Amino acid sequence: MQEEMVTLSRRAFLTSSGALVVAIAAPAEWANAAFAEGETAAAAGLPREKLSSYISIERDGTVVAYYGKIDGGQGLETSVAQLVAEEVDVPWERVRVVMGDTGQCVNMGGATAGNGLRQGGIIMRQTAAEARRLLIEMASKNLGVPVADLTVTDGVVHSVADPKKSISYAQLIGGRKFDSPVEWKGEAQQLTVKVQAPLKKPEEFKVIGKPYPRRDMPGKVFGTLQQVADLKLPNMLHARMLRPPVAGAVPVTVDEKSIAGIPGAKVVWIKNFLGVVAEKEWNAVRAAQALKVTWS
Repeated sequence: MQEEMVTLSRRAFLTSSGALVVAIAAPAEWANAAFAEGETAAAAGLPREKLSSYISIERDGTVVAYYGKIDGGQGLETSVAQLVAEEVDVPWERVRVVMGDTGQCVNMGGATAGNGLRQGGIIMRQTAAEARRLLIEMASKNLGVPVADLTVTDGVVHSVADPKKSISYAQLIGGRKFDSPVEWKGEAQQLTVKVQAPLKKPEEFKVIGKPYPRRDMPGKVFGTLQQVADLKLPNMLHARMLRPPVAGAVPVTVDEKSIAGIPGAKVVWIKNFLGVVAEKEWNAVRAAQALKVTWS
């Protein structure tokens, strides 16, 4: 019976139980794909003052948005793609969102409640709008047409008076970085940016507010979406946090011998943080339940 439980697929589980597992991690292939072009990935160190740390254009014209939060089941990838597509003027399908990858995204803090869009979303809108402004300036020099006579349609900058005078985003910068500066202040959840480009007004919206299919839904329904529980890394340990019975209490004494009988279980006690780790998740669960702690 135990072996059957271990090998039971998520699809079979969903079929038999009707339960829906909510994803809290982006698929690994999304992150890996962001490095396919190499040059478009944000530079090591993720400088918050560089536009390239938030947005890039690949050689085929795909817009990549580097969103420094994770989707906790709210459908943020779909919404962020809408915000970026709106401001940079490309079809929604041409925006790829890289979420929560610490090697590629600036830390924007958590996405609880409305913070995913209230804080992180506005950063993505602003940087996308700034990218559009810069691309129009580049097109102006390339085409010999004043900025005031240029507009954008589906990622192609063209003259209003003569639409045949045009050039695509891919031709302008595909595969290269935006080297323009971005003003910023604050850390993580308090991070804000300031750019020159104004945001579109609601009456100008073509993408925001429109119904689009949730990008995460097929993976959730068919059990193909990679989740935190699916990650398996070399020498990986499972952990559980221990919380005090009263808010503000801190551990005073911890009896590590109380979990000595649980294979591989160890205590992690750093200042006021207390947790346990073990090679097997069930042993971490057992250790969290068995650990004897005196709280202040």
